[in-house]
Amino acid sequence: MLQELKDRKEELQKELERLRERRAELNAKASEWANKRNELNTKVKELVEKAQQLKAERDKHNVLVGEYKKKRDEFKNEMKKLKINLEKKGREKGIEGKSLEELKKELEMLEFKQQTEVLSISKEKELIEKIESLRKEYIKRKKELEGDPDISKILSDIENLEKEINKYHRMFLGEIETAQKYHDQMVLLFREADRVRKEADHAHAQFVKYQDEADAIHKKCLRLAKEIKEFDILIEKLDRKKKTVKKSPLLKEAEEIYKRFIAGEKLDTEKLLILQKSGLLGKD
Repeated sequence: MLQELKDRKEELQKELERLRERRAELNAKASEWANKRNELNTKVKELVEKAQQLKAERDKHNVLVGEYKKKRDEFKNEMKKLKINLEKKGREKGIEGKSLEELKKELEMLEFKQQTEVLSISKEKELIEKIESLRKEYIKRKKELEGDPDISKILSDIENLEKEINKYHRMFLGEIETAQKYHDQMVLLFREADRVRKEADHAHAQFVKYQDEADAIHKKCLRLAKEIKEFDILIEKLDRKKKTVKKSPLLKEAEEIYKRFIAGEKLDTEKLLILQKSGLLGKD
């Protein structure tokens, strides 16, 4: 029975060693995935911080977009009032025909057509002549208007306003372009952060998987270690019991009697009984 217990204990120790090695492998895997997850989470944090910086820049330029648009529109409204006043003054002065603004718009439309459309030679010649005629009419009308001090002042104010409108419109478009650039970069970084975050989530799932397996095996190791300890206690008790039996006074006395008997000493009945009780009577 004692040997069977020792054999079983040895089997348990081998199994425990195998489980400990497997637990170490799983813990190493879990640690590897944890490190990868942490690196990816750090990268996500960096990407989000950069994206937030770009967002702040975008928002700053969007504020300027609103400011420049507001300023441009204020000048437009002011110029619109001046043009209405200009037409009124023209009518009061008896200037007939198309307004200066109408002539200007028509001229710009024809010039745009010439620059953007493919025309036959005859059509293009006709268009050029029309543009030239309209330009002369515009110049003539402008001179007529400028001859009057009040109208000349209005025209000068309109011209100054047009410069301001064009300036703020260019600034408005510039800020829109800049804000869009920051927006596009921000979107790319947020998308990259989402992609890396998914990788980090996968790495965390792998970490949990290996960690759970390692924890399960650790529990088995604890149970085996406890079982082995119980075997140690039982084996130790049996060993101690066996040694106690071997070293009992009866056995010691029987061994001495047996030695003398082998040496040729004659034994009395009492000594023979001691040998019989000890089990040494049949010994060669």
